[in-house]
Amino acid sequence: MASDFQIGVEYAQFSKAVKKLMAVGNKSAELIVKQTTIAFVQSAMKETPPAPGKSSIPAKKYKRKIVEFSRRQKTKTGKTREKATKYYAVYYKTSRKTGRKYFRKKSEANKFAKIKFRGIGRAGWAPILPILGKRLLSRIFSKSPAIGGKHSQVNKTTRQMSGEEKYIQIDNTAKGIENYAKRAQVWGMRKAKNRINAEIKKAEREFKKTWRL
Repeated sequence: MASDFQIGVEYAQFSKAVKKLMAVGNKSAELIVKQTTIAFVQSAMKETPPAPGKSSIPAKKYKRKIVEFSRRQKTKTGKTREKATKYYAVYYKTSRKTGRKYFRKKSEANKFAKIKFRGIGRAGWAPILPILGKRLLSRIFSKSPAIGGKHSQVNKTTRQMSGEEKYIQIDNTAKGIENYAKRAQVWGMRKAKNRINAEIKKAEREFKKTWRL
């Protein structure tokens, strides 16, 4: 897991790259903030559970594990029934406990197995994207329609685009991602920094080309 020290190092390198781009490039501070925020959010989402490191959430992650088994029960006279009864066990894990729940009907097991708010941790980074001209991850919302507007409730975004200091601050408070949030921040800043460095190299090449002409 990432530490506060790692976050500090990445932020220092990120800030240094931003200042250099503003010095050598011809982009406005507002545009730089928007582009780096998009890069940060996209990378932070990728590093957030339930599938850290994967661009999309695998289909199997949207349902809990179901195990089918049968059991022969005894009658009131003590004899074992000839026909076994089917049961379905759904295994679940929450922030507080792990366990399993039994069902007689498969339809009921399937209903319980579906993880209603799967992907809300990733979606919690995203409300700023439409404002910056980027689409939300439609797959998350199509697979977990219950998220709907809930993703905005676990997100707090502060923007300042006027005056000398321009910034966008994003806080994702979705439950269950606490252990991964710092890692997501590190990778988000690293991706944003890499994009800035690419812009710096491009600006320097253009400057050299202009100087030669």
